Amino acid sequence: INILAYLYALLGAMLLGGVLISIGMFISSLTESSVIAGVLTLVINILTLYMSSFSQLISVPEGSTGFIAKIWAWIVETFVAFLDKTAFMTVFEKFGDNVFRITDVVYFFSIIVAFVFLSIRSLEKRRWA
Repeated sequence: INILAYLYALLGAMLLGGVLISIGMFISSLTESSVIAGVLTLVINILTLYMSSFSQLISVPEGSTGFIAKIWAWIVETFVAFLDKTAFMTVFEKFGDNVFRITDVVYFFSIIVAFVFLSIRSLEKRRWA
């Protein structure tokens, strides 16, 4: 039994949970109502968790010739690639490969820090307003 594989998967689960909690904390800092904050947090967290599935539903327009059509196809392809690479579940699944990647840890940690920072700024703004 490889204990490091389990610990790395546990680290990934804790980081993903931290990201979802920090997003919810930021949304809660924006609203006065806890019910609205809870519903918005649930909706936004579900959307972010399944972002890679949504990116597979977006199709790139084919068969169009012309400058504008090619630019539009490039924009859609770039957007789909961005959604695919930044999806939380795509990064979280890499934790199951049992290969330690510091980039995955930094990715989740930086999102946590960003949303905690935004929450603090939002609460300070409300306090001084």
